[in-house]
Amino acid sequence: MRIKKQIISILLVLFISLFNINSVNAAFSKDCKKHLGKEFLSGYLESIPNELDFKLVDDKGLSPLVIKRDGAEDVKIDKVVLLRKNHFRIYAIKIIWDGEIITHCLNNDHFTLTAVLVEKHTHYNSATMTEIKTRRVSMHFHEGCGSPCYFSRVDVAYFGSDAPPNVRNEIKSDIYDYPNKWFTGYLTLQEVTKFMISEDFQEFEWSGRIYKTEKLIKKFKLK
Repeated sequence: MRIKKQIISILLVLFISLFNINSVNAAFSKDCKKHLGKEFLSGYLESIPNELDFKLVDDKGLSPLVIKRDGAEDVKIDKVVLLRKNHFRIYAIKIIWDGEIITHCLNNDHFTLTAVLVEKHTHYNSATMTEIKTRRVSMHFHEGCGSPCYFSRVDVAYFGSDAPPNVRNEIKSDIYDYPNKWFTGYLTLQEVTKFMISEDFQEFEWSGRIYKTEKLIKKFKLK
């Protein structure tokens, strides 16, 4: 069993290196490459996919809430899908900004992408002592770990630094922590109200206070 795992790990490394040969394939996040590698090695994918193999999802009901702050409207967010041999689907989020693309797989049946926050970001390059104006995309997930176990997770995509765009996990909560208090606490009151509407919360806690969603809907004229 241990040798089998070692062989799979080596094959995954080789698979990811094949992705990186092609600049189009390099548009996948590291976790997405690993997931596609496992699918390929398991025989569910007939060939190594590229970014163009993922097709746009037309059903808006399957798309998460997307909040774009001022100055970050130029970031495009698409939900895309790749069909497997057994007709199951691999969903992903494709993020496009300033000619750069990164695709992040939603590769677990037990978690759901519920919100995306897009904002301006300043990256400081310590080598050149310069600041680079970029974009940051935070993705908020509900993840199941059994019944009734659940928790929250936040993955963040960074653009425009001195390296290609990348995605990394920044927050993984304790169980039963949903929505993630750090994510919702970072939102403005109007933004968090939009999120609570999308998740059908009748009331919620924000910045130490309890708010009624219906009252905030009227205040911000959201319906």
